[in-house]
This record gives sequence, C-alpha cells and structure tokens, in this order.
Amino acid sequence: MMELVCPAGTPAALRAAVEAGAQTIYCGFADETNARNFPGLNFDRDEMAAGIAFAHGRGAKVLIAINTFPRAGAEALWHRAIADAETVGADAVILADIGLLAHAADHHPALRRHLSVQAAAANPDVINFYAESFGVKRVVLPRVLTVDEIAAINREIDVETEVFVFGGLCVMAEGRCSLSSYATGKSPNMNGVCSPASHVDYAEEPGGLTARLGGFTIHRTAKGQPAPYPTLCKGCFTSGNQTGHVFEDPVSLDATRGDGTEDRGPPAQPRLCGRSGAQLPRRHRGAGRRSPDARRRPCKAERRSGRHHRRLCQDVEIAMDLTVGPNHFFWDAATVRGFYQGLAAVPVSRVVLGEVVCSKRLPFWQDEIATAVEVLLAAGKDVAITSLALVTLKRERKATAALADIGLPIEVNDLTALHALPPGQPFWVGPLINVYNEGTLRWLAARGAVRVCLPPELPLESIAVLAGLGRDLGVAIEVWGHGRLPLAISGRCYHARLHDHAKDSCQFVCGLDPDGRDVETLDGQKFLTVNGVQTLSQSTASMAHQIEVLREAGVSSLRMSPQSAGFAEICIAYADRIAGKLSAAELAASLIAKVPGGRLSDGFVRGPAGAHWSGAASEANRPGL
Repeated sequence: MMELVCPAGTPAALRAAVEAGAQTIYCGFADETNARNFPGLNFDRDEMAAGIAFAHGRGAKVLIAINTFPRAGAEALWHRAIADAETVGADAVILADIGLLAHAADHHPALRRHLSVQAAAANPDVINFYAESFGVKRVVLPRVLTVDEIAAINREIDVETEVFVFGGLCVMAEGRCSLSSYATGKSPNMNGVCSPASHVDYAEEPGGLTARLGGFTIHRTAKGQPAPYPTLCKGCFTSGNQTGHVFEDPVSLDATRGDGTEDRGPPAQPRLCGRSGAQLPRRHRGAGRRSPDARRRPCKAERRSGRHHRRLCQDVEIAMDLTVGPNHFFWDAATVRGFYQGLAAVPVSRVVLGEVVCSKRLPFWQDEIATAVEVLLAAGKDVAITSLALVTLKRERKATAALADIGLPIEVNDLTALHALPPGQPFWVGPLINVYNEGTLRWLAARGAVRVCLPPELPLESIAVLAGLGRDLGVAIEVWGHGRLPLAISGRCYHARLHDHAKDSCQFVCGLDPDGRDVETLDGQKFLTVNGVQTLSQSTASMAHQIEVLREAGVSSLRMSPQSAGFAEICIAYADRIAGKLSAAELAASLIAKVPGGRLSDGFVRGPAGAHWSGAASEANRPGL
C-alpha cells in the first residue's frame, strides 16, 4: 500500500501534516545528526516525544532522520540520537552511515532501519547490500531517478522504496557532495547544513542585489526581482562564453504533474512510499551473478597482500609514500598508454587504474589497462582497479560485479562493488566512500579493507583519529595529497550541458578538456571545474604544507590524482618533500606553475573552508580564494 510521507521541521508542522492526512512524518533532532540542521528547525527530545505521541494517537507514524555522517571522535552524539529515537517511540530511524547502521543493528535490533537518500543507493545491488548487511527495511531513492528506473529497482529488491515527489530538487548524489564545505567550511555530510545562512551575504550594488556564499558571488538579481537563496548547485556562474545556471535551474520537483514539468513550489518535500512492479522470486534474484558461496576465493597474492598490509601497520613504523589514484579525466588511448608507462620510473608505491567517473568513457581506453598493469607490476608497483563512483545502469552493475574476477585488489568507490566481493577478500577503499568515523572504518576492516583513502573534506582532527585506529586495525590510511578535489557527482552531465548536449548524446565533449572545464563566479573568481558528471575544485589540493602533521598523525600515504601535464615531475617533487629534500615553500612554489589553473588549496585539512590555502601570498595564492 502506498503512503504519503511528509516532513516536519517544527512541532506545529508535525501536527498540521498529521491533521492534513499524512500517514507518516519524518523529522529530526535539533543538532547536527540530521541533514537539515538549520536554525529554528527540528525538535528537542521532549518535543519529539510529544510529537510522536500526537501522531500515534491519530494513527500516523514518525520516522527520525539521523542521516549525517558522524565525525571521528564524536560518534557518541549520533549513538545517543539512535538510543533516544527508540526511547521516544520512533517507528524507524533513517540512516546513511555504515558505522551507524552497524551500531543500530547491533545495539537496537528492534528499531526499524531505513536507508536515507544521503546514502545515494541508486541500483538494486547496492540496496540489497544494505539490506543483507544491516537489515534495512526501506530505502529512500535518489531524486533524479525516472519512474522506469524506480520500477526496475523494485523488481529486484525485497525492501520498501520511498521516493520524493515534491520539493527542492537536489541533483548531486546526496551524501557525496562537498560543494558547500569547499566554500564555507560547513559540511552537509558532517554538520547537516548546505549553504548555511551564517555564510550568506547580500549586497545592494549598481544594477541589483548580489548574493554571495562564503565570499563567492553566485547570484545577481535585478532590482524589483525576487532574490533566490544562494545555493551552490543552483547558482549562476560563467564558463567560457556562457553565463547562467551551469548545474541546475532553481526549480522544484513536482511529480504530481503528468507532463513531467517542474513547479517552483515551496521547499517542502513530501514523499511517497510503496512497492511497484512484480517481484522476482528470490531464487532468480541476481540471475547471472554467482551466489556468495560460489564467488571466487581471493587468490594467494591477494591473501598475502592483505596479511602484508596488516603486519606492516601493526609491527613497524610506516614511512609515508605516494599512491597514484585513478585518472578522473577523459584522455585518448595513446595518452593513457604514455602516462602509465612514464609512471614506471617515478617514485610512487602503488597505482589505481580504471574508470571512476563515467562508464561511457572506458571503452575508448580499456585495452590499455592490461598493458599498464604489466608495466607497473614489472616496475615493482602495487596495482589496484577502481570501481565507478556512481553505479546506476545494468551494464555498470555487470562491469562492477566482474571486477571480483580480475585477480587484482579492487578499490571500492561505490558500495555496489562490495556486493560482488566475498567477505574476507582484501580490498581497498577509495576517497569517494564516506569513511568519516571509527564505526565505518571498523566495519570495512572486518569486511576485508586493507587500505583506505579518506574523503578529502575531513579535517586533521578526524584524520588523526582514523589513522590511529587504522594502525590498530592493520589498515593503511591515505589522504588526498595532490589534485583537483572531487566535490560532487551527479546522474546528470554538466559538461555536456555546457556544450548544449544532452547526457545521452554528449559526443564525449569532456575529451576537449583534459583537466576539466573551469567554472568562475559572476565576479570572475576561479571556483569549480566540470568533468563529465563530476564537479571538481578549480584549485589543486596540495599537502605541501601539511606533510609533517599528517605523518605525525599516522597517515601512511598521499594520494596523487593525475593531471595531463608535468605529473611525473610533480610526484618526484612530493617524494623529495617527504624525504626532506624540499621545503614546503619550495614544493608549493614549484607547483604553482605546473597545476592547471595555477592555484592551490589545503583548507579541508587545516583551514576555514576547503578552498583556503595556507601558503604564503608570495606563492601566488591569496588565502581564502
């Protein structure tokens, strides 16, 4: 049976929704445990208990969203929220974090668990992974899925599905977007607030009203016109000779219209919950995919690799080294071949190969992977193969499942890959998986993770906690050391949009920009970079000034993200910096001339916002820009 699920930001809104006929209400506590942590909204514990009693007295249910990702060292706040949700009588909790899901399953097994849209679960395999691993009973699907895609998902899962039908349309993969924290330092994932009001500034200027977020100009409104709230993904920017809504027009989702048009309605978000489509019998589910018992056992090299990592982490002091991550850009086959052949003589310890951004690009260069593996292994490098960062299509699911048979470590950048890997098989975790806290790291280590590259937006305090735990668990911890920061990924292609193409007929225009296409603010501030369905920072993150503190924290490796020119020289310079042959200032000064766009940042690790740079003004960056 389908039910109407409505939000409630206040006790009055909860009562109004119940009286208007909503069968279910979702809401959150007034702190950073829920993803709508705005001043004046949400419930204290007494208000929540009273609201639930009111709803239950009229036959309605209440779901409590605890759908942010706990900060390392502060998990107790989120654990308390789950316990309090059970105490006040919530009908379910809505969770996104792996560690929290595991905690709820272990410590509050009677409390029903729903999977938040913040988990960005966009295909049946990853939904089944959450259901099998944590007993999830319902999943809130991403807002950008079509009706046909939703129906196809329902045919392959046993859990309930909930979809948004009206309200604000978030087009980035939710729970995997760092745009706001890059500009403001406030993370939707950890602090529960996107585009926080504390960082919004309006200014009357000639010609109209200018809106800035974190100092970045993203709207100008003519006098007499309504001014929208400055949200980054719906802001106005300039790229090339185009100015406008580079990512998304400021519209709202309205699935009540049969013609598929969108309505500029108020930012409420009622949802529908139900199950559509015929269900496959369980014995036929996942046809073509082996059962867990029939999956390939890890080869000797993989088992040895896992034991080797754990022994090193537990018994000896690890010297910091370099890992080359997967190439995020679209290069031709000859360029890819030359790039990896050149890495053979560069002082990097390991290399991750494969396509992480867009599956459509892989056929153009996938024949080079086998050659690259041979060259790199012969040069003494460890080699892993990445999964895609966002898996939605059947062919993408099939390709992800096939990774288990390659015979090399798999770097998981979407949890769909874990559905294909047998428990205990060693794997790596990439920076696009939300490993924000101890509970998640422990769970992944128990599942077989031997190496984890932490998400780029983590501050030093969190990195230190996780690096210390990683040492205890025998898991090597990496941080993003160099490269344009992966800030968001979407089911839509903004690179194609900038070239007036649709995603399905993109003509691979991303190949025109080997390091991405830059996006500037309305004031000409260098800000973001578009790369297919991915949004990157325009600045290049560099840990030039953070080597000592990261090494002291226990970080074992810096992640180097490829760029189209000068990459080998950059890796050599970082190796010299680690070895004490270069100072921080010398390395940073050499990088300015080599990185695309000529700007550096390190604000996620130690700064007020991700875009901040701690280097001196003489290094050509002004801090904060």
